[in-house]
Amino acid sequence: MRLGISIAESIRRQPERFWTAPAYRAESAGGGAYGPAAILDLRHGRHALTTVPTADIPSASLAALTALAARPLTDILAFTRSGTATYIDADGLIRVAAADQPRFDYTHGKRRLLLEGPATNLCITRNLPQLTLGENTIVTHMPDETGPDGVLGNVYRVQMPAAPSTFVRFANNVGGGGPVVMSVYVRQFDAAKRQFSIAVDGKVDSVLEATEEWQRYESAYSQSYGTAALGNNAPSGASDVYASDILVAFPQVELGLVATSYIPTNGTTVTRPADKAQLSPAVAALLKRDQVSVMVQARLASAADNGRILGLDMANWLIGQAGASGAGFSAWNGSSATTRLLPAGVTSLDDFGVAVNLDEAGTALAAGEAISGANASAPKSSYAPFSDAYLGRSSTGAYSRGWYDQLVIWPFQMTDADLQAKAVVYE
Repeated sequence: MRLGISIAESIRRQPERFWTAPAYRAESAGGGAYGPAAILDLRHGRHALTTVPTADIPSASLAALTALAARPLTDILAFTRSGTATYIDADGLIRVAAADQPRFDYTHGKRRLLLEGPATNLCITRNLPQLTLGENTIVTHMPDETGPDGVLGNVYRVQMPAAPSTFVRFANNVGGGGPVVMSVYVRQFDAAKRQFSIAVDGKVDSVLEATEEWQRYESAYSQSYGTAALGNNAPSGASDVYASDILVAFPQVELGLVATSYIPTNGTTVTRPADKAQLSPAVAALLKRDQVSVMVQARLASAADNGRILGLDMANWLIGQAGASGAGFSAWNGSSATTRLLPAGVTSLDDFGVAVNLDEAGTALAAGEAISGANASAPKSSYAPFSDAYLGRSSTGAYSRGWYDQLVIWPFQMTDADLQAKAVVYE
């Protein structure tokens, strides 16, 4: 039985005690079956925590630790961000979250906590006529068109005939030889001229097609030294082989291979500050116990990152991305790691569940269909001491950018069979 389905059913039946859903219970490797000591259900906005005082958590019994009470999000997660940031609301529109406010984002059609590191929009303005235009390009402000933010005034019509010198240059001299990703919202104006392209250093991967609805299009390039532009070129390098007549809004150019949430600009580059989601002292105390099992369900932006899904002080982590080892997950004790790689060819972590057992016998890591062997060199006592714990990063950064569904902590080592059963997608 999948956790998400069971949780939804429990919410309908008994919303004040959703943590009693059978899918939350697990068999302890030491015998008996218990529920968790902490639940951060971000998808449904329901959270629960042990009633044991923080100072007593290290020595408390399982029966005491698994007696839960409903708590507000702020009792389990302290969220900070030093500036505003955008997100997608339930209607698919771009909204702005104030500083220090979490973003519950619907980019993928589901309510999730969006966590990101810092990023800079190198396109200095959303006012397209102020950017460099090809001499045969016509850009017209469309004040009566509603943009992807549901507001009038931010939409431009871009006309590029099948002729030379047709482009809107979003940024110059970007990348420095590193990866660059360009993104932009586009909607068709003339259905017969809905094609367009995104080019970095003049390179075009594919011809794109605008639809009748606003969509965000992006294209990434592993090496760049030059320009990022909207145009009407073909992948072969042949220029201006078709005409474009489209509506455009909110251009963005960033360093990296995956576009982040939109960063508004109005005359200069702008940097969005990082999110920090720090778990409460009580949750950190649970993670410090000699035995603990942890499950995270989320969707990450990139499978190849080396970020921290459940991070600690400095660059340490309990659950992280495998990074250079390949697409997958890792658990780390300060000197060695247990790694669970995904099948060859997997390049994204769309809607995953990962779980880890930490105890004196070593570390076991589960991700979906299989479970890693225990790492005997990584008993729980060998883990680097830590004070704080974070979701989606460590104290110093190492971001695992993505959309987080749920964090669940059991104050014991569960059986391998149950560990694998918990490491599933939230549905």
